[in-house]
Parts: sequence; structure tokens; C-alpha cells
Amino acid sequence: MSLNTLNTYLDHGVATPTLERNLLEVIQLLGELKTLGIDLDRVSTQLERESIGVLETNATTALTRLVLAA
Repeated sequence: MSLNTLNTYLDHGVATPTLERNLLEVIQLLGELKTLGIDLDRVSTQLERESIGVLETNATTALTRLVLAA
């Protein structure tokens, strides 16, 4: 989480337990996704890989800038 996001949450956010909110509706929606052929495991894996790729690119860019600045 970025420092900016954390600070915004600290200024405006309210921590509340939400995992069990609308649980029956969530279970129903997950069933509908499965019926539609949407594989959440596959989707989450793809998003994770894409996120790691972005992080890798950002880290490489940052390291390159540091090397060039030295």
C-alpha cells in the first residue's frame, strides 16, 4: 500500500468488519460466476502475474535511474 493511500485512509477511512457482510449474496454471486464459466482462480492468477510484471518493471526503472545518477 502506498504511503499516500495509507494517509488518505487514516484521514477518511473507518475500519469495520465486512468479510461476513452479505455473505449469502456473495456465495450466490460466486455460483453465478462459475455457471458463466468464469474461473476466479485463473483470473486472480493472471492479475497477480500482471501486478508482479508491473512491479518488476518499476523496480528495474528505479534501479536504472539510481545507476545512471551515481
